[in-house]
Amino acid sequence: MEEKKRLVYLDALRIIAILCVIFNHSGANGYFLYTTTDNLIIQIVSILISSFCKIGVLLFFMISGALLLNKEESLKDIYLKRVLRYVIIILLFSFIRYVYLVQDGQITFYWKDLIRKITTGQIYVPYWFLYSYLGFLMSLPLFRKLAKALSNKDYIYLFILYVINGGVLGILARTFLGQIVISLPFVADMLVYPLFGYFLAHRIPKEKETLKTVIIACVTAFIGLCINVCVTEYDHYAFGDWSESGLLPFVVFSAVAVFFAAKYFFERVSVCPAVEKIICTLGSCSFGVYLIEGYVKDYFGFIQQLLRNIMPNTLAALFYLLCIFLIGSAVTFILKKIPLIRKLL
Repeated sequence: MEEKKRLVYLDALRIIAILCVIFNHSGANGYFLYTTTDNLIIQIVSILISSFCKIGVLLFFMISGALLLNKEESLKDIYLKRVLRYVIIILLFSFIRYVYLVQDGQITFYWKDLIRKITTGQIYVPYWFLYSYLGFLMSLPLFRKLAKALSNKDYIYLFILYVINGGVLGILARTFLGQIVISLPFVADMLVYPLFGYFLAHRIPKEKETLKTVIIACVTAFIGLCINVCVTEYDHYAFGDWSESGLLPFVVFSAVAVFFAAKYFFERVSVCPAVEKIICTLGSCSFGVYLIEGYVKDYFGFIQQLLRNIMPNTLAALFYLLCIFLIGSAVTFILKKIPLIRKLL
């Protein structure tokens, strides 16, 4: 596999991202475990893992920024090669899911209902990402101009603004100060994370990519996760109920640290060809795994019960997550042998 065609660190990031996404869909046995126990240690560990796994979708946007914002394409090529592909994916997989639900007896088939649910994204909740990504692709010409126009100092300032908006203001809102009414229009996730990915992939000087920097990034990420644990526990104490909002404030540090560490490691450590091929193959299947995850869980859900019979529920949930990923990857690998399907996946 030629390095020009596939960057190993990006495929490694795809694997991490899809594993996080699958975990985010694991319910009370995984993602929401902290809401089902009174054991403080289990709560803390569960919140740490759930907060970290919030990076899943963020990494996918960062990977896209790293790959796409440095390219030059005409508006026609963007729409014919990229936008059209995602429109087809949304229509095809939404239709398949709708028919699946009809066959399962969960809904009744109506054409108007099908069309309305496709346009409103209500057929399958996890497919919300497809609609967001379609918007990103439609905005690519503007993203590319913005990415190249910003200086390195601008990127750092954007990062600071994002931390203030997503983290600091949220913390202050939980104090006697209340909600601080400041509107920062340039810090939406879909805008900043592709730019962060582009910056980390193309703008950081090689002399700045050091092991010391990686360690600092990872330590900062861990501190951010610890703050998220405190915020989540505080919300539960103050409001008497669990909320996901506390998982998010400083997760940006984890996303940046994982991206930066993967790039540093795989660009400097020699990986044997066999391992590299496995990483690239699994990474190339990540999008397919996302699309068929629901079906894999429906047909192989019995694996989780088998695992629960031989190990603790939390450990069983993590092994089940890995099984879903591997089974989904195997199915995707086979589907990609079909020419038309390969172009979509």
